[in-house]
Amino acid sequence: MSRKGKIALIVGMSVGAVVLVLMVVAGIYSWRFLSATRKITIEDVDISRVPDGEYPGDFKVFHVSAGVSVTVRDGEITRITLTGGDANRQQMEEVIDRVVDRQTLQVDTVSGATVSSKAVLKAIENALTSSSP
Repeated sequence: MSRKGKIALIVGMSVGAVVLVLMVVAGIYSWRFLSATRKITIEDVDISRVPDGEYPGDFKVFHVSAGVSVTVRDGEITRITLTGGDANRQQMEEVIDRVVDRQTLQVDTVSGATVSSKAVLKAIENALTSSSP
């Protein structure tokens, strides 16, 4: 085998090894991410028991995060503002609209943005279960 052939073989094997390592790392990350997101549970909150005020809340699972500010007046959610979130903001806003309209956290997630939907719902839950406005 020529010197150029040996170099090409070494380079090819090195690139292949790097690609294999990257695939394994990506697979492990994906598996851990999916496992973590399956464990997210959204508890309903009795909004009538939440004192009037504005409550901040956030939630993060791996690379998906959501931050909210929830305003409660007279036992109802009057407004939820998205204060943070790095992906699928439009879908998060859709979930927020559902929560305000139905006055419950037990709403459908947005197809194609399930994890972002769960993150914003969990952020709202965290805001409503915080100790003070």
